[in-house]
Amino acid sequence: MKTLGFARRSCVVNRLRVRPSFFRSRSMLPVSAACLVANSARQTLSDLFGSVVSLKLLEPVVPDGAGWNSIGADALVFAVRGAHSDAAIVLRPHDALALACAALGERTESPRGLSTIETELAARIASALCGSLSAVCGVRDPRQIDRRKTLEGYLTYFELIVEEPVSARIGIALSREPQSQSAPGLSISDLHEIDVRLGVEIAQGLLPATALCSLRPGDVFKLDSALGEAARLWAGGAVVARGQCGNLGARRAFAIR
Repeated sequence: MKTLGFARRSCVVNRLRVRPSFFRSRSMLPVSAACLVANSARQTLSDLFGSVVSLKLLEPVVPDGAGWNSIGADALVFAVRGAHSDAAIVLRPHDALALACAALGERTESPRGLSTIETELAARIASALCGSLSAVCGVRDPRQIDRRKTLEGYLTYFELIVEEPVSARIGIALSREPQSQSAPGLSISDLHEIDVRLGVEIAQGLLPATALCSLRPGDVFKLDSALGEAARLWAGGAVVARGQCGNLGARRAFAIR
């Protein structure tokens, strides 16, 4: 989606300071959906590491071509298919190493390449995290993941920043923006067969709870409403109209004002 934005720096035009406008791409993925992924991923990592995990969520964005190239450079990309869109877990080499070492109860002090065992362990961690993507892509079987070399074909991207027990970033890429769902509206004719219980309140009074519990048939208590004060029409616990009570022939009536 294209949205209107304004440059941070202004320029002087006809002695007026103006901030140039531009259009930029913005992700339509709700932050609330990304939060569901983050919470589920945090719990998954906590179970894998056997310790409390702290992480932050970065807002979803729509990178350009150069951005995707930078994100996917030398990264481990684990793709999974979903009912709504395809998704991918993106782990840069140093992030994959940090997660693998955390799963083994180790810490790495200096950057190095992943061993064969650590690479396989990173793939299993990514497979476990794919189960957290149901809220954004409708993944059915998180165990069916594929290794990819590029992020070509993906549109939206956000990151989970793990702070404890290790420092690492987990990228989430989606191939499609969420589709807006529309539902047909209701007309008055659709409500004709629905019965609604109505009630009319003609006056009000206040009683202590002890007096209310001791009321018996035939007891009389004071109503505080003034004469001629508007009555209220209730439907399902909500006030739908105000008016005046009276008689219409042999029937009681409520005239809506």
